[in-house]
Amino acid sequence: MIVMTIRRLFTCCLVAAATVAAPGTPVAQGTDADFLLAKAAFDKGDSSALASLAPSLRGHVLEPYVAYWQLKFRIDIAGVEPGKAVQALGAERISATVTPYAQRHLRFGCGLAVDEEDVDAAVANVARIARRG
Repeated sequence: MIVMTIRRLFTCCLVAAATVAAPGTPVAQGTDADFLLAKAAFDKGDSSALASLAPSLRGHVLEPYVAYWQLKFRIDIAGVEPGKAVQALGAERISATVTPYAQRHLRFGCGLAVDEEDVDAAVANVARIARRG
């Protein structure tokens, strides 16, 4: 289950980062003020406030950030302190860091060289870490 969830989160993160509205597609664009409210909600760890703001930001140029933040709230390994997860993943040569926010989270480093094998390796190691606790 955790493997499927992490794989979906990676896929959604990559899709969200690459998504651009098609020309002529009507979208509801929130304001920059809405985006700043969403950022503040993320920084405070308020996932419900972020969820309520997300629909108003559809089509906004910074919408992928909001999608990423929403995914981020669901990516931590249950029962494992983010710093320990980063160390365990690092031992397997998987790039991850801890967020610098008040509510600490695990985040994966990704770049242009990430392929399906990299994602599978990360997912397998997250599952292994979750089993060990």
